[in-house]
Amino acid sequence: MIIQNNVYKMLVKVILEKGHCNVLLAEMMQDKNLSSSEKETIEKIVVGTLKNQIYLDYILNQMWNILKPVVTIPFKITIILWIVLYQIYFLEITNKEVFIENTLKKVSIFDKKLTFIISKLLDLSFIQFRSEFNLQKESKKNIKLIKYSYPFWLYDLIKSQFSANIANELVKDNLRSPLITFRVNTLKTSVSKVLNNENYKSFNFSLSEIVPDGIISSKSIFNTKLYENGEIIKQDQASMLVGHILDPQPYDEVLDMCAGIASKTAHMAVLMANHGKIVACDINEERLKIGNAYLRKLGVTNTELRYGDATTLEFPNKFDKILIDAPSTAWGLIKRKPEVKLINWSKEEINHLITTQAKLLNRAYQLLKPEAVLVYVTCTFNIKENQNQIEKFIKDHLDMTIITEKQFFGVHKNTDGFYICKLKKGI
Repeated sequence: MIIQNNVYKMLVKVILEKGHCNVLLAEMMQDKNLSSSEKETIEKIVVGTLKNQIYLDYILNQMWNILKPVVTIPFKITIILWIVLYQIYFLEITNKEVFIENTLKKVSIFDKKLTFIISKLLDLSFIQFRSEFNLQKESKKNIKLIKYSYPFWLYDLIKSQFSANIANELVKDNLRSPLITFRVNTLKTSVSKVLNNENYKSFNFSLSEIVPDGIISSKSIFNTKLYENGEIIKQDQASMLVGHILDPQPYDEVLDMCAGIASKTAHMAVLMANHGKIVACDINEERLKIGNAYLRKLGVTNTELRYGDATTLEFPNKFDKILIDAPSTAWGLIKRKPEVKLINWSKEEINHLITTQAKLLNRAYQLLKPEAVLVYVTCTFNIKENQNQIEKFIKDHLDMTIITEKQFFGVHKNTDGFYICKLKKGI
């Protein structure tokens, strides 16, 4: 029951309380009351349930159509049933009696009257094990999107903005396990020392093909001495590329307008060899507190953290380099953060987001020195937040020139999806 309870609590936090799955899993990995195998199983069920939620919900609805319950099922029980169906359909649970008994104990906490109908549903689940119910009656497109648990509206948006080929690639890619990648903190060690460390032969470290300080691992690095000592930091390869494209130098004054927990800030400090000056801002004080501890652990000393909205904060000097890691719809992170698929953005919410991004860009322009560099980044592939946003920005600021513009869908090198645009200000 300990595994099921942890899975349920985590999914409630993610689905109902808007928690971040990767953060909750990282916290769980530090729990000394759980064994390594328990942690591995919890992670598998949590991530698997979220990744396959659309398909699981389809199956559940088909079962309701068969059973025709006359009672209303609380949403928390729906979450329990998604967890159950994931384990039956994807993990091939065979111990039916114990599994049903444990699930009914969980359901009875909410309403003992529901246990009968849930018991019938679980019986049906095992009888119809791996049945596709009425899926064959759906259109070919719907079958694919349901089986891959990809939002219909997002598929249509990507197809209209890019192409059917790209949309179809992203549908399949969204269920792929992301690579375990980390950045070597060269303030404390070197890439060659980490790659050739005899204590980590079983991790099968290999050098990234995208960035010179990135390494791919076959196993989690969270409980290693390298991670605990701040010699390596978990980071996606496309995320690492941002720092290299900005290319901050040891003599630069740099502004990070949306620092978050300061992972990209820390990378910039490394590239600057702890020289120059970085000012890192964020409107979330809790994230900055995490970032502060993070920077100390990594040995970063050239960074000042400032709490507040970078569009309204005052700065005594202008900057040589500015990074805007802008808030976005985060559709490029679905593979790593499957809960992103559950967010139904309204038109008003997206417009508000686009307005915020534009404010950050315009404020950055005011804070750039002549001939200075700006890098604008989002972890999405929505043209309105990316290419259109930059097109409008350079029309409003004719002395800004695009140097580099890249859209990563995350398919070919198994990275996160990122949009990265590097611009330079004229004299």
